[in-house]
Amino acid sequence: YGDTRYATAAAVSAATFSPGVPVVYLVSGVLFPDAVTASALGALAGNPVLLTDPAQLPPATITELTRLAPREIVVLGGPASVSDAVLTAARAYSPSVERVQGADRYATNAQADAVVPAPVGTLILATGANFPDALSGAALAGHLGTAMMLVGPSLSDAQKALVARLAPTHVDVLGNGLAVSDQQLNQVLTAAGLPTIAIAPAPGPAAATDYVLSYSG
Repeated sequence: YGDTRYATAAAVSAATFSPGVPVVYLVSGVLFPDAVTASALGALAGNPVLLTDPAQLPPATITELTRLAPREIVVLGGPASVSDAVLTAARAYSPSVERVQGADRYATNAQADAVVPAPVGTLILATGANFPDALSGAALAGHLGTAMMLVGPSLSDAQKALVARLAPTHVDVLGNGLAVSDQQLNQVLTAAGLPTIAIAPAPGPAAATDYVLSYSG
């Protein structure tokens, strides 16, 4: 561990990865959405995730980027999450620096998931409104070799296209019915070409209970 969140992320990377990694994911250490997206992708391909202050690269992150000498740095999120100054500074540590961003956390997640090979057996769903389920889902997605999609109030066209491309035969929903509603789930199932579920008239007592639900064709 380190004395800051940035130093801890760098220490985990240093203990795990050898120099010359293909990709380093660089994300804000202040907000969670892009970090959980990067964690899922890093776990999937075996690439490190480093944190940055939105305004400047922390010393611990600089030290680890120097050691890793990655072939590519992928910055997730727009300038409000990771500034252009950080993007420019990152170019000193890799020949290729790319920003992946969307209009919001859900669009960024969908764009980042474009690197996940299709088809997948299982698609992981978690709410993008808060981090606990998505944090668990990131590890699960890496273990299963699949994508984790953050779910918002409704599915965007980009998310529908992602689900159709991934063509999952199985959907795992993390969290309860208050985190991912039946309506949200049905939008995903429809995009995947899987049978939808009956929508309950109102959330019952079970909706407040944490669970993992699985749906298959």
